[in-house]
Amino acid sequence: MLFLNCLYGFYPARFSLKHKQFRLSKAMMIYCLTVATIFGLFYVQHIWQEFFSGQIDQRDAIKIYCYMNACGSLLHYLYQWSICVRVRELLNQTSIFAVINYFDVTVLSMARHMVPVFIKIFIFPLVMHVTLLVYHQHLQQQHSQLSWLTTSTTMLPIIAGSQLNNCYFCSIVISKAIFKQINVLLAEMLTEVNRLQTPAEMSLHKPFYRMQRFCDLADRLDELADKYALVNDYCQGLLEFGCFSMVTTMSINLCNTTLGCYVQYQAFVDTIMLEKPYDIAQAVAHFVFLVLPFFGNPSPSQRNAAANR
Repeated sequence: MLFLNCLYGFYPARFSLKHKQFRLSKAMMIYCLTVATIFGLFYVQHIWQEFFSGQIDQRDAIKIYCYMNACGSLLHYLYQWSICVRVRELLNQTSIFAVINYFDVTVLSMARHMVPVFIKIFIFPLVMHVTLLVYHQHLQQQHSQLSWLTTSTTMLPIIAGSQLNNCYFCSIVISKAIFKQINVLLAEMLTEVNRLQTPAEMSLHKPFYRMQRFCDLADRLDELADKYALVNDYCQGLLEFGCFSMVTTMSINLCNTTLGCYVQYQAFVDTIMLEKPYDIAQAVAHFVFLVLPFFGNPSPSQRNAAANR
């Protein structure tokens, strides 16, 4: 996720293997500024030309959704650059990888937890891209030559606009996996405490041994509390930094949902009143672009759970 942030130009920092810390880099700053400038000039020019030439079809919810995400991505660039120092401090202060190594989380167990993240980052955009390609092939003849490369100009703002939310979603998944591991260790400690207090164990072991074991378990409990607090602070920090992108994305999704429903309402009215043929391909494409963005965002229960932790 950090690599994708740097690739899209949101995070002008690099990880120093020598110092084991994230450090701001002039080269990364230049790269991020270049990416954002090219991105902004390309889409602002397209929006400007189509708006004043009247080429923007008010019924093309997908294109309008793309342009809204392009504007949202530009706001994300400005906001992320303004807090890049604070994000770097959070990543350097929170040794999340040390926490994962402390619990000895296996790659297989973490891979199972990361399946939703993989689906959100790769499968959802792929489904939307294929849907867009099929939808364009059902349009007029001038769009029959559209390819993956040309439709990528529509998908790029949508993917970039959801990147910061993907980071927060990934942090929720990782923290949930760590909290589950903490609960497993707590259950094991509780079982051992109950076992040491049974009559058989009390007659088998001396009080000094049982007291020593209780002290060891208490120390272990303090360590788990420290790790829990560390993960909690990490999630709270990311929630604070990601709130702007989440609010922006939800606003865009709300506008797109309203527009998509209105477009389908107009299509139904035209079919019933004017006897125009109903465009099923457009309806399916709009449905995909309405549903998947909401599945891709953290649900209210996930956001509240992370905030309560």
